[in-house]
Amino acid sequence: MSAGATQYPYLFTPLQIGPLRLKNRALMSAHGMGLGDGVVGVSDRYRAYLVTRAAGGAAMVGIESSPVHPTTVSRSLVVRLDRDSVIPSLARLADEVHAVDSKLAITLWHGGHKDTALRMPYTVAPSPIPNMMGEVPRELTKREIADIVRGYGAAAKRCRTAGLDCLEVQTATDYLLGSFLSPALNHRLDEYGGALENRARIVVEVLEAVRAAAGPGIAVGVRTSACHAIPNAPIDYTTEESIAAMSLLAERGLVDYVSIMAGSAWAEGASIPTVDYPRAPLASVAARFKQALQVPVFVTGRIRTAAEAESILANKQADALAMARTWIAEPGWLNKIAARREAEIRPCFSCNQGCVGHVFRGIPGTCVINPRAGNEHLLRLPQRRDRAATVAVIGAGPAGLETARLAAENGFA
Repeated sequence: MSAGATQYPYLFTPLQIGPLRLKNRALMSAHGMGLGDGVVGVSDRYRAYLVTRAAGGAAMVGIESSPVHPTTVSRSLVVRLDRDSVIPSLARLADEVHAVDSKLAITLWHGGHKDTALRMPYTVAPSPIPNMMGEVPRELTKREIADIVRGYGAAAKRCRTAGLDCLEVQTATDYLLGSFLSPALNHRLDEYGGALENRARIVVEVLEAVRAAAGPGIAVGVRTSACHAIPNAPIDYTTEESIAAMSLLAERGLVDYVSIMAGSAWAEGASIPTVDYPRAPLASVAARFKQALQVPVFVTGRIRTAAEAESILANKQADALAMARTWIAEPGWLNKIAARREAEIRPCFSCNQGCVGHVFRGIPGTCVINPRAGNEHLLRLPQRRDRAATVAVIGAGPAGLETARLAAENGFA
């Protein structure tokens, strides 16, 4: 057992989610970095980014929200799951992630209400209610709903063919499935609107299709918002509603875990909390889900240190930590903790500049304190061939220090 595992026993304890055994409780959750390729799927750049985090100790790494149907794309720099051409690049990534003793997940996604006409010819949603941009989406027909559900199943089958380990269905914020769950955004009068069980109907159908296509060997979970926090909404999607919806899914045996976040397009700060938010702001909320559900609960949101992670797990507020920006800033986060090298960890300070700021502008994401993030495919030095190999670095500015660090990591004196 490593020194770090002795100090943080909960963090390094394995976790079973459905048929999948995770080696520890630290995951890199799916997040958009704009590193994909709308044609081939997982680009060389994205593969290097993900494998680096898997090699850094993450029990599982997640591919960003990936479109499952032609009625949603969001942008060109994504991994599209609505076409067979994605399978070879997914399979290569899965092989490389498995080679470093980690698991690979992907998020099955439809943008729905949160899509924008700036990216799509039109947007679709449960009801024609204006989105955050003031655009009015077209209401889906029941025939179109059935076709989208089939799209989720077809996407899951492609992922199974490629050898992925876990499929996460995105029901958070005001994306398509989240907007169906929301009484503020779903005003339908048919069997897909009204009472919570009706609003959750499409989610049930999607999960049934995904499970059937994925087979028994792949874990299936959901990511959901604890609340949407839509200002001035006469009725909103609250934590009570979210717990009830997730309980419905868990009781029917449709999910192996639930991953908790918060917010919507009207409350992006809650979704990706910035430096003015407290650390681990959702830990106590996740504890409510954990008390109500009989499946593992993951939590995200400004979890930065091993001590914070260990506290959440030890206090049974969640079963695993689904972090993103922590891994962007420090790809070797858990390995350094295991080796008692925490002082070397680059701590994310939630500025949202290089990651969120870039991606929202349609350019590949990176990190202001780790400029190597998103550029791992370019910054690989040749391995040292003999003991006498040295690298001389002249200058101790940012470039010189980064070069020295990279040389040391690659075995140079």
